[in-house]
Amino acid sequence: MSVVSALISTLNRGPLLTPEATAVKRRRGLPIMGYIGPNGAGKSLLAAQDSIPTLRGVPWSCDNPDHLHTRRGQTHGVRRVLSTMPFVTPSGAPHPLYVPLTDYSQIIFCEHVDLILDEVGGAVASTTGDDIPIGVKASLQELRRREVVCRWTAPSWSRASKVLREVSQGVTLTMGYFPVAHKDGVPFDGPHDIETLSVDSETLVYETCDIEGEHQHDTGRIWGARRLMYARTFDANVFDEWTTAKREKIKPVVRTLFWRPGSAAESVYDTHGYVEKLGQVTDSGRCDHCGGRRTPQKCTCDSPATVRGARRRAADAAAVVDGDTVEIVAGGGHVHA
Repeated sequence: MSVVSALISTLNRGPLLTPEATAVKRRRGLPIMGYIGPNGAGKSLLAAQDSIPTLRGVPWSCDNPDHLHTRRGQTHGVRRVLSTMPFVTPSGAPHPLYVPLTDYSQIIFCEHVDLILDEVGGAVASTTGDDIPIGVKASLQELRRREVVCRWTAPSWSRASKVLREVSQGVTLTMGYFPVAHKDGVPFDGPHDIETLSVDSETLVYETCDIEGEHQHDTGRIWGARRLMYARTFDANVFDEWTTAKREKIKPVVRTLFWRPGSAAESVYDTHGYVEKLGQVTDSGRCDHCGGRRTPQKCTCDSPATVRGARRRAADAAAVVDGDTVEIVAGGGHVHA
């Protein structure tokens, strides 16, 4: 533990702050938690920190006949982290308990998982409330029945869908301080071209780096990594809309300081990793990429509703009117054969 980490740990034992382990336990005690704050303020980092106990392995045992795993003959296992942001091991490999969230159906059918919706605007945003599948809206309101907890991040409280805000039990407001430039670099195996500005600063030119063997160049990242985070957790049930005025009047249930360098949370997720986006095609059939329409695929499953529909269509096809077999046409009309 560094000197600064030890100092932060000491400060968190004061009367107004909460020790890190206790803060994590209390936040995890609010099964649906939103983390909000400016970009780079550490909200994803805190969501990752609160997911570490699950990543260390949390066994579950369940024989609920309504759960899909029971129907498949599985009654025990280890909780997974179903997430739009990547979780990794200290070596940088994908964490064995991490499952990428890439499709809405995973939210509908997931069980015994920690659901992480990083940058919630790419999954269940307030601006696309009408386009979120009805099954997802219903699933978010009954996570308890499937032993699913949810952590979501957004720059502001109103960025998330109203459905998700209404079921959230806690809100953690994060602020980041003391940014430092990233020291990571881009690796190269040998000589390579470099794009640079000409001497007269009017054109782009290509030069050659003649360094032999493996070497690195600075990434040149502009966004610095915040080293100190201050997090305040509020009870989401005491207000309807998140406003600055109300925030100042409401007493936090948890206050804590968090030092990022050398922390376990820093090593379990990739802060520069790609965040998955859901809903490339909305319920109305519009493609989010080009704006065009996609024709819905014909249903071929064997659900009970499909069977009933097939029986009705079969009965209609064999209907007889005045002794004549009829043909079913578009719109439900009948034409004598």
